[in-house]
Amino acid sequence: MSITSWADKSFKDELRDIVTGMGFEYWYGSPRLIALRVGYFYEDPRYGNRKFMTYGAGLRYDVYAFDFSYIDAFEDKHPLGETLRFTLMMSWEGSPF
Repeated sequence: MSITSWADKSFKDELRDIVTGMGFEYWYGSPRLIALRVGYFYEDPRYGNRKFMTYGAGLRYDVYAFDFSYIDAFEDKHPLGETLRFTLMMSWEGSPF
C-alpha cells in the first residue's frame, strides 16, 4: 500500500491544488433577526478554474427562518452562474435558532 496524495507532485503544484473559499456574515438585531452574507470561491486555473462570488441574506423570526443566496460566476455559461437558492426552516422544539 502506498500513499501518494502529497508526494505525487511538487510542493508548489500541491499548493495550487488547494481550493480557497471565504465568506463574511453579519447579523443584525437582538436576538439575531437579519443576516447579510458575502463569499468568494477560487480554484487555480490548472485545476478547474472555478471562480465566483456568493451573496445572501437570512431572516429569523420566532421558530421560522428564511434564507436566500445568489451565485455570480465570473464567466459566461458557467453551470452555477446566476443561481438562486431559497431555504425555509422551522424549529420543531419551539426555540429560536
